[in-house]
Amino acid sequence: MSIDSLNNALICDEELGWIRLKHGRYSRHVNDLLSFDTYYVGDFTFADLNNDGYKDAIGMISANTGGSGCYISMVVFVNKKGSPLFADSYFIGDREGIDSIKIVGRQLDVFFLKHGPNDGMAKATLRVEKKFEFIKNKLVELK
Repeated sequence: MSIDSLNNALICDEELGWIRLKHGRYSRHVNDLLSFDTYYVGDFTFADLNNDGYKDAIGMISANTGGSGCYISMVVFVNKKGSPLFADSYFIGDREGIDSIKIVGRQLDVFFLKHGPNDGMAKATLRVEKKFEFIKNKLVELK
């Protein structure tokens, strides 16, 4: 599974349903004033999350709906014979992101950068750890 194939993959958006990325972007004209854009940001991490012998991809997608917000989600693609198949996503927040990911088997230890009490909206600095397990192609948050 290549970066090029990930940048041209199908993803599932809660509002739009299934959309195809083209060179890492998707744009749709909403009306005369607004457009909707979704695109990859950051690097992908690769690991065999479903124990099938192929490396799957974990990355970030950013969505902008025409305002100042930049809504970030963590996404997982499973590797189906070299092609990415969108599996699941986890909403992170507005202008927040992933600092680092540690993967052991099906468990993901993810350090997010969230907005702290003294952070402006432009830069999140509070490091928050969440743990997930990848079960039946779904991210399950562990408590």
